[in-house]
Amino acid sequence: LAETTAVVAGSTAMTWRQAIVGAVVGCLPAAAIYSAAGAFASDVTSGLLVFPLVIALAALVWAIGWLLERRLATRNEATQA
Repeated sequence: LAETTAVVAGSTAMTWRQAIVGAVVGCLPAAAIYSAAGAFASDVTSGLLVFPLVIALAALVWAIGWLLERRLATRNEATQA
């Protein structure tokens, strides 16, 4: 995933600072969930539940970003018209 982030950042007009901030912010939720799971997991089954939770969290964050982007685009179109 880190390599994909670097390739996508390199193919866009992102600055190094934007790419680093995006990579760090993107890794924080998964790192927090994985570390909490490691600290509180009492058996293998509870540890295995972490991966689907990370995927669900990523999907939720993506959906929120997508909705916000649509809302901003609609608002910009309305002010330009």
